[in-house]
Amino acid sequence: MTSATAVLVPSGPFTVDPNLHNTVVHPDFDFADSNVVLAVTGGPVIQTPEVERDLNDEMERLSKPAMVTTLFKVHLFQLSRHSDVLLNTLHVSVASFPISTVEGLPVIQLDDDPFDILNLLNFIYNSDILPTLPFRQDTFNIRSSILRLAPKYNLKRLSPIAKRRILEEWPTDIKWWDRNEKQLNVLCEWNALVRQADEVGQHHEEEEVDIVEPCAVIRLGAACGIPDVLPSAFYDLSRLSTIYDRVPRGQNDSSGYQRSQSYWLDGGRSANRELLTSDDFWKLYVGKAEIRRWVEEFMNSGWKSERLSGCPGADLGCAAKSDGWKAYWSREVEPCIVDLLQEDGMDVLDWLQRAHYYVGEDEQLCGDCRGRIGEVMELARAKFWKALPEFFQLKTPRFWGGEWTDESENYET
Repeated sequence: MTSATAVLVPSGPFTVDPNLHNTVVHPDFDFADSNVVLAVTGGPVIQTPEVERDLNDEMERLSKPAMVTTLFKVHLFQLSRHSDVLLNTLHVSVASFPISTVEGLPVIQLDDDPFDILNLLNFIYNSDILPTLPFRQDTFNIRSSILRLAPKYNLKRLSPIAKRRILEEWPTDIKWWDRNEKQLNVLCEWNALVRQADEVGQHHEEEEVDIVEPCAVIRLGAACGIPDVLPSAFYDLSRLSTIYDRVPRGQNDSSGYQRSQSYWLDGGRSANRELLTSDDFWKLYVGKAEIRRWVEEFMNSGWKSERLSGCPGADLGCAAKSDGWKAYWSREVEPCIVDLLQEDGMDVLDWLQRAHYYVGEDEQLCGDCRGRIGEVMELARAKFWKALPEFFQLKTPRFWGGEWTDESENYET
């Protein structure tokens, strides 16, 4: 059950109850025919000159972040369709005496994050016009709010939809990861075009895409018991240098400006590390160290794969036959891995995929050997994906790895 309780708010002309803070009615949920009011206290979800002035006054008086109570004048029928808990809470409130009201409407005070309640109401009332495109921060915020509120308010209809969509964007199967990366690369290219137009003074009709960042996903997975999203989210974060960290709005110092510019070097991919806990940071840096060690081992031992045992063809010009796989690996593959190891955020999956295509077109090798070393790269990629939970000290999700899991193969002999 919820901890929501009735709050004493005078009826008639709008009056601020002493138990509330800078009360404001949300303009998007101020229906003339509403029959219940939800009151949520926390950070401001809307900004008006009046609210901003009151917040500044309270911050000066209390020397701490100011609080706002947002009122949502909504319909009981709409709430009851998705949450019997809210309906029961109102019945308890009405049974109390004296009844608390705003403009004659019963009030339920909730102790949730105001943004979560706003996102829930938006989903209930405006699901046909809400942002539902994948990989957008706004879309993720709405879905994560529903998942955080689901246990408390018994959101049986909404939470499965939200969870399924989030799992699709942070998958357990590398094939889904590859599909998502193709879509994300398109978004990054789009952002780069928009940014380039802005920098040369040309107005672009469309705005940049606010791509979902991984730290919020990590916190959601840990808080809501969705471990399946954690390996891919931690990996995504590990490949982002700190120069891509998000800059708080209004930060105008030189450091903030430089970070803001660097944010766009990667087409809008970013991270908000301020959301992470100390345990998250520990997992992240342990994971980055384990990934580096894995890459070093692959650099030193990849050529020993049983798939690279000589050249079975008759082409005497094949480098694998004339020089041997060790020499070819040291000359062509090892320098590329050294370059990879110098990067702060190593995208090993992307590198192995590009290496697969590179060696697959290397005319120094015969056709059969090009296929063999391509298999080594692809198998190493599958092995790397499977090891992500172990790298970041995470519990391995059920069915992790999907069809790419191959216990019988290894790039080492």
